[in-house]
Amino acid sequence: MPDWRIVNIANGIDFSQFAPREGGAEQARTRARRVITTVANLRPGKGHDVLLKAAARVVRRVPDVQFQIVGDGPRRQELEQQASALRITAQVSFLGHRHDVPAVLAQSDIFAFPSFMEASPNAVIEAMAAGLPIVATRVGGIPEVIEHEQSGLLVPPGDDRALAAGILRLIERPELAAQVGDAARATVEGRFSFDRMVDEFQQLFDTELAARVAPEGLTWAASSGN
Repeated sequence: MPDWRIVNIANGIDFSQFAPREGGAEQARTRARRVITTVANLRPGKGHDVLLKAAARVVRRVPDVQFQIVGDGPRRQELEQQASALRITAQVSFLGHRHDVPAVLAQSDIFAFPSFMEASPNAVIEAMAAGLPIVATRVGGIPEVIEHEQSGLLVPPGDDRALAAGILRLIERPELAAQVGDAARATVEGRFSFDRMVDEFQQLFDTELAARVAPEGLTWAASSGN
């Protein structure tokens, strides 16, 4: 199929569900950031094992952090055993499948996303909508959404050292965390709003309809004038 026949319309989200945390801009820039959340199915390829290794590194420097893993799947028992082996069970909570992800994000400080593969990173987009500073892997469609050092931090997949360093950087530099969180929300507000998605579908429909109807309409108008 020719490229000109392919139109890419990004998903739209309802921003009313993802209100930034309360407290004002100044508090956001100075508050301690200790709750790190990820949202993904617990299956191979999502990098939860890498996140747990990174968590162990973070805990050694900042013992009072809390990692929240939202999602369920076939790797849960394995990952719980890994957390135990790393001696970080007190700092890691497996929350399972949740229907209130926006509420969980609203109570989080940093979003980590260690996936090895990702097409349209919906979980990342939702975290950006919540105004969270993000450390994510440079894979798939993620770099199309996050600009490194501007609207988030990007790290290589499978690198727990780099992932831990990114998380620690956001913990230890709350002003940077606030800055990239604000930029993340602004980015998705401009590119992923529900209204924008509806408008793009309407424009596509109108364009295709005009291309199919106009020639017949012109022929009919010409013949009717004779």
